[in-house]
Amino acid sequence: MTTSTPAGWYDDPQNPNAQRYWDGQNWTPHYQRKPPSAQTPKPTLPPPLPTAVSAAPPPPPPNQAAPPLPLGQQPAGRHRKIVSSIASFVVFVLAILCVRLLSDHHFFIPRADSSPEDQIKAVVQREADNFNNSKFSFNPELTCKAQASDDQHIKDARTLRAQGGTISISVANIHVTGDHATADITMKLAKLPDEPITTAAQFVKEDGRWKDCTPPDSTDNGENN
Repeated sequence: MTTSTPAGWYDDPQNPNAQRYWDGQNWTPHYQRKPPSAQTPKPTLPPPLPTAVSAAPPPPPPNQAAPPLPLGQQPAGRHRKIVSSIASFVVFVLAILCVRLLSDHHFFIPRADSSPEDQIKAVVQREADNFNNSKFSFNPELTCKAQASDDQHIKDARTLRAQGGTISISVANIHVTGDHATADITMKLAKLPDEPITTAAQFVKEDGRWKDCTPPDSTDNGENN
């Protein structure tokens, strides 16, 4: 026959200087200082408090990967790999942003120490890119100072862009004489692919770089080719 311990104050099994209240079935969180002369009855004491043990996660079933630990509890090596991956991704995104920002800046103008032919081709390609992006304002990095006030050239470019669409471009027959050069530029409009436009372009070297200095009346419609 099993007898339960009645409710009351009993010596705390974990602290000899204190008493803890037993409600008849479980220890409660209520404590009091053990009276020096207290004569407490000594019936069968309640069972001792269980020792706190950190519950380990159950092992995963066979052939099943264990669930990932929270970030703060992961092994140091894995945590470093995650941080390194995040840092690499951030650097990659920043690199793309820098390239896109610099693509419209003068740093993408051809280097002054490259050949005149390469510089002229790069200038023409940059002008074509600006045309396709509807950027018609005067650019001192691409156009010579003599054409700085040529508003008619800009108006003609806007009209051509609206009527013909984007262009593809090629450069041939580059002839360099001192700080001056000429080249044949052929443009094909997206809306008129069978009607190429040929320009006898002129270039000058200013401020150490080659720039387009073609007057607006040097363009024909390719009928003489």
